[in-house]
Amino acid sequence: MTRAAPWLDDSIAGRATRACLRTMRSEGIDLVWAVAGTSLLPSYADDPPARVSWGEHALLIERFAEAMGGPGALEAVFERDQREAMPLLALLVASVLDPVDLYRLMDEVFAPSLYPMFVIQFRVRDDGTLEVEGHLPEPYRPSRAFMHAMVWLHRGAPRMIGLPASVLVAETTGRSVRMRITPPRRASPAGSVVDVSRDELAARVAERAAAWSLTPRQREVLAGVAEGLTNKELCERLGCSLPTVETHMSALLRKAGAMSRGELTAALWSGGRGTRRV
Repeated sequence: MTRAAPWLDDSIAGRATRACLRTMRSEGIDLVWAVAGTSLLPSYADDPPARVSWGEHALLIERFAEAMGGPGALEAVFERDQREAMPLLALLVASVLDPVDLYRLMDEVFAPSLYPMFVIQFRVRDDGTLEVEGHLPEPYRPSRAFMHAMVWLHRGAPRMIGLPASVLVAETTGRSVRMRITPPRRASPAGSVVDVSRDELAARVAERAAAWSLTPRQREVLAGVAEGLTNKELCERLGCSLPTVETHMSALLRKAGAMSRGELTAALWSGGRGTRRV
């Protein structure tokens, strides 16, 4: 799918600037320095305007890269803090199950709402890999750091639905990015995990079970959720009723601080907790 750039609009959604400022703040970067010489304010980290200038946002990202030691350093930072940096995206993908659908949502819905001038081409190949190309046309300010931000967003995105990061090869310039993405696969309904070894899955489940103080039954439910089992399939595996599974699931979500299965599996692989207050 290809979108035409809105040539007369030199603004982006303010929540993109908020995400950048929040992540900079979490890294201990001085926001007063970061916005110096622009009309941006440090307070935009919490209360941004509806629209901001693309040129000033690009400068902000370049300063972020400068503070971190170069554009490439942004990839690791944003991949690690993706859920915190992009809470709206995390909310949108909570019910997404397939990585390809996730990328389609990102590139055809979410990215255009943030960066309307960023032209994206998205293609699913016959072998299941993805080709994503994006560019900033003239006269928009080029930004190599922004292109690296697009790389981290795409590489780390599957973590938001409880999967390992994608394998990704990218080429970037100040105006363009080209990515070849091999997304991870979810477990099949029968429980055979593809691209994630059983040993790795078992280790993750054991680690989170200890951290969340799960009962043996809740640990079994967590393992089933990680394998993609439905509640009905969990009933069959555990040999118990649907209400019993639902009771275990509710307790598991509460202990993990998760609001949904998607958030639960994301917390499993990220090693953290969900956004639910407990």
